[in-house]
Amino acid sequence: MSLSNQDQTQIRQYLLGHLSAEEQEKIEERLMVDDQLFEEFEVSKDELIEEYAAGDLTQPEREWFESHLLASPEGRQRYVASAALGCIKQPIPAPRRQSWFEKLKEFFTTHTGTLGLATAAVVILALAGVWFTRNDSRTTVSFALTNTAARRGSSDTPIYRIKKDSGVGELRISLLLPDGASHDVRYRVALDDGRNTKPVKVTGQDEKSVNVSIPAADVPVGYYALKVFSINPAGIEQQLPGDYRFIME
Repeated sequence: MSLSNQDQTQIRQYLLGHLSAEEQEKIEERLMVDDQLFEEFEVSKDELIEEYAAGDLTQPEREWFESHLLASPEGRQRYVASAALGCIKQPIPAPRRQSWFEKLKEFFTTHTGTLGLATAAVVILALAGVWFTRNDSRTTVSFALTNTAARRGSSDTPIYRIKKDSGVGELRISLLLPDGASHDVRYRVALDDGRNTKPVKVTGQDEKSVNVSIPAADVPVGYYALKVFSINPAGIEQQLPGDYRFIME
């Protein structure tokens, strides 16, 4: 039996948290036995992720979506895949005008044979000075994140969002500890992108937080969770409840 428009609407409302507890339970029971409804459920997930990425959801819907579907490993994987596909679909940009730096570099490449040695050296130094200046101009973004276990509810605090910017070279994040830090404990932090987990650099800690540094190149567009592990003097490691979430967009 084909699905009705009402079935499709209810699936969407279920994914956005619009149904009552009783209605949610009925949908979940049907999903276990109705293959067509389950297929619609999976398709609707991807459609809503696209709407979320395009900014088409309302603020309450975005917060519900972030704290439920996108908070799961499966949801983060779908978000990353959708973001990657979106990049592939983007049209090829029109040729842009050359910057002063690019024009100077092209001039030097074209006229190397006709420039005197001293002049060439000056141009090389000028190019190097501009290059190093531009590299040094990359900025650092600093912000603090709250542990999800410290919140009264999973959607009480909006997830921190960062606009992907080519001028940003580093993220410096302060992870606020829910119960404070012990003087004899050190910490390890891992970054989870929904597919892989990798260590990040811990730059310091105090009685209230652990500080980490992440190269911006290591966090492309996607949904991330930082997991913190405490290590006592005996070397025993234990993960702190909850995690620290942010979105690159």
